[in-house]
Amino acid sequence: MFKKIFTLYILISLFTLAIYSESQPNELGKFLIITYHVIGDKDTAYTRTIQGMKDDLALLKKGNYHPLKISDLENRNLNIPRGKRPVFITLDDSSQSQFDMDEKGNISPDCAVGIMEEFKKKNPDFPLSATFFILPGAKHPNNLFGQEKLTSKKLEFLVKNNYEIQNHTLWHANLKKYKDKIEEQIVESQKLLNKYLPDYKMTSLAMPFGIYPPKDYEHKLLSGKHKGIEYKHNLIFDYSNRPSFSPYDKEFDPLHVRRAQAFKDNIEKMIQKYSESPDSYVSDGDPNTLTFPKKSEEKLNPKFKEKMKLVVY
Repeated sequence: MFKKIFTLYILISLFTLAIYSESQPNELGKFLIITYHVIGDKDTAYTRTIQGMKDDLALLKKGNYHPLKISDLENRNLNIPRGKRPVFITLDDSSQSQFDMDEKGNISPDCAVGIMEEFKKKNPDFPLSATFFILPGAKHPNNLFGQEKLTSKKLEFLVKNNYEIQNHTLWHANLKKYKDKIEEQIVESQKLLNKYLPDYKMTSLAMPFGIYPPKDYEHKLLSGKHKGIEYKHNLIFDYSNRPSFSPYDKEFDPLHVRRAQAFKDNIEKMIQKYSESPDSYVSDGDPNTLTFPKKSEEKLNPKFKEKMKLVVY
């Protein structure tokens, strides 16, 4: 009898320890910044199916992820409940497949915004948000979601419904090739957006094609001026198909923030992996503390030793 009780005690202890270990915060872990392009009928390198995007959102909820906006990352404001994993959903190129509506303002259920709005209704406990990296001067259907008569209505809807808008240059210029046009591409993009949203400032940039200009020009991605108009970006995003470092990790580089590509096999595997990996970012639920395992201590950016209370276990 004693042997059975002791065995049961050991099993319960191990089970409890496993649960406890899985829920341990790790705010020096890696997290996902997911990038979608076209929402369509077939999965390709740049297209995710309608059902595929729905499945991705369901996987994110199941994996205990908590969506945030790019401005939250800019401000190092990963203030989410304990045990949750941050995720950033981004959509590049402002195509009509991302946001389609009729003249009465009814949003198509098959575009990205329609899919997300429907998911919000069915899952009010999942605070869904996303960031759109736009191309205001691109050709149709990428010229601010492709329906010129409805552009103002669409942009106003986004800012009123917990979405965010950021810069992707004027018309998707390869900034290695157009290195002398960097300031122009950034400022003219901002100017076109301000025709519809006069006070809206874009504060981060996603690199077209993931291609950077020569090193001597990279500073222009962060700040500059064109025709008397100044700009400042806090983060520059690549397209390297890798998870991002924690913003508290000394390897986090504001000029080269990593993103993951949302094509079928890739994104499903990455969502699954980082919902289980001991190396993924897990929140401690307290915005004033930074919690992580002792084995990760060497990753910590020294500047946060003074700024935040550290909890090391």
